[in-house]
Amino acid sequence: MKKIAVISDIHGNWEALKRVSQYLEKNIDEIWCLGDIVGYGPEPSKCIEWVKGNCKYVVCGNHDKAVWDTGELIYFNPWAQEAILWTKSKLSEEDIKFLRSLPLCVKEKEFLLVHSSPVNPEQWTYIFSLWEAKEAFQHCEEKVIFVGHTHVPSAFQFGEEEIKEIDFPININNRFRYIINPGSVGQPRDKDPRASFGILYENTFELVRIPYDIKATQKKMYEENLPIFLITRLAQGI
Repeated sequence: MKKIAVISDIHGNWEALKRVSQYLEKNIDEIWCLGDIVGYGPEPSKCIEWVKGNCKYVVCGNHDKAVWDTGELIYFNPWAQEAILWTKSKLSEEDIKFLRSLPLCVKEKEFLLVHSSPVNPEQWTYIFSLWEAKEAFQHCEEKVIFVGHTHVPSAFQFGEEEIKEIDFPININNRFRYIINPGSVGQPRDKDPRASFGILYENTFELVRIPYDIKATQKKMYEENLPIFLITRLAQGI
């Protein structure tokens, strides 16, 4: 089986994506992206360009959509709203056209890719709890559902009428189904500021954490007058 990288929530953080890219160049056959290429970070166009050139599959995230559908901004906090409007001002028509073209879901054999939950994905529901995971499992039939959106790496296993949260690395067993979240490349929120993503190979899904130059990203955000809260949280992993 190919070695496939699953990445999500880059959020315009080129410094983080650049470090992840350097790792993937040596270790990966394909890359699947679970959305939110833009939002928060200072280099959205560079991140879009990289995703276009390197990812086999890409789904739409809520920040990606908000760039071209500003009606979505009512669901965002003030810092995120400010960052989206700034992002939109920095993107080319071609960038925005690409974001508009992204599907909400992609199915690849036994895999389903979606940014939030497969239950009404346009509503951008988070999957944090066992109840939310159960609802997602009941809504689709794929063996492995890859999701992002929470910025927190997590995994749920379902089988024999039981759902439980499991740890990484994951041994994918034919008797079970899985929801897997690889965390965030550009803005982790599990109190670990390192870039987070995953690698799928044979019957294993491995979580990978890579440090990057956070101060360089913060400096660029300061220079663009992006919200201070968004800048300081990067170093805290929140």
